[in-house]
Amino acid sequence: RGCSCRRADGFHVEGRGDNADVLRDGAGEEEAEIVREGVESLYSQLLHSQGSFSTASFVVPESLDEIIERTGNRYGMAVYSYGFSRTGGNYAAQIAKGVGLAILTLGSVYTVPYKDKSNIHIFIIDSEHNCVAWHNHDIGADYNPLKQKHLEKQFKRIFRKFNK
Repeated sequence: RGCSCRRADGFHVEGRGDNADVLRDGAGEEEAEIVREGVESLYSQLLHSQGSFSTASFVVPESLDEIIERTGNRYGMAVYSYGFSRTGGNYAAQIAKGVGLAILTLGSVYTVPYKDKSNIHIFIIDSEHNCVAWHNHDIGADYNPLKQKHLEKQFKRIFRKFNK
């Protein structure tokens, strides 16, 4: 699975699986892979922190730091997103599975499936101090990751906290 397209603003977008990287024109596959690995490293640190993290505890991969410095900027933004969107038939099957489980366990266990889910994590990296300056996320239950209006709502919620 994957995609590749050129946006109107001159960025090249490449995606593979559940994440995508946006790089300036001229970035090769090798640099795209370095960015992917760096962002996945940040996300992995977030998962292993088990909610007790501070931005100071993140270790920014040197490769990401070098890419940001090469652009002549002090700060860079890394986005890690993942999600799914079920088709009507798949969603109905998940509901039926939940009902069947509830019947078998006499109501002590039941599941409520999501039709859509979109999770977005954003890291602002300070290349001068080699640290994550800011991090925030939004877990969009019942938000379709393929619909622009849902993504816009999530980004607004994430960056609302940036301004405070």
